[in-house]
Amino acid sequence: MGRRLLFNFLILCCSLIIIFVTNTITTAEAAAYNQNKSTIKAFILAGQSNMVGHGGFFERDAKQWDQRVPSECSPSPAILRLDENNLWVRAEEPLHVNLYPLNENGALGVGPGMPFAHKLLQLNPDLGIIGLIPCARDESTIQSWVEGETNGRLVERATAAERFGAEISGLLWWQGGADAKSRSGAEAYHSYQSRFFEQVQGRFGDIPIVMAQLAFRLPNLYKVDEEALHVPFNEDKIHVTTDGQVVMGAVLEETLMCRCDRMA
Repeated sequence: MGRRLLFNFLILCCSLIIIFVTNTITTAEAAAYNQNKSTIKAFILAGQSNMVGHGGFFERDAKQWDQRVPSECSPSPAILRLDENNLWVRAEEPLHVNLYPLNENGALGVGPGMPFAHKLLQLNPDLGIIGLIPCARDESTIQSWVEGETNGRLVERATAAERFGAEISGLLWWQGGADAKSRSGAEAYHSYQSRFFEQVQGRFGDIPIVMAQLAFRLPNLYKVDEEALHVPFNEDKIHVTTDGQVVMGAVLEETLMCRCDRMA
């Protein structure tokens, strides 16, 4: 019995050492990126709840994520996330954790960012490191992206990424529901969105913008229609499921690469 306990103890110690070494390697890698030793192709994730990611959250009143993470959303040493302290860490779902307080009925889950990054690396294996800059916020209005706290947070985070050597390579945008609640909001939407995109491209260069919306035109702007793709939604009929987010992430990447040759 004593030998069995000793054996189990040694197994536990070995497991803890493996975990420690793994975390140390991850920390060392992140430290290198944060010390401006590597160039990172960085993409800003902006918008509201579907960009935040509610995949895997089926009951609006349950406030619980099922924690299913498809292989297309799994962690990779080649995919980083700018965390709430504006430092690069290994990316994993949910990407927007700790950025903003959750809404009363909100719950973080799977979004389109990780499948986008995986698809981008799959088709461009020599691209190097992908950095995701989560900035989306549940129920954020388009006005807040132009002149509010949400706008300021985006600029702050993307600027921090640049200081660490990242190249801001694009903006993924998925927003609009909050402004459809009133006629005045809907009528002002086009003007505010145009201003927001112009602000982003004015600050970070003429970067490509890929958005999950239609009926809008702007140079270097590419659009994806989730309804035409028959993307599955959660039971609330508002938020896209985990499998739907995998589809959207891949389509966002395909749309970017079909229209843009700036990833080289």
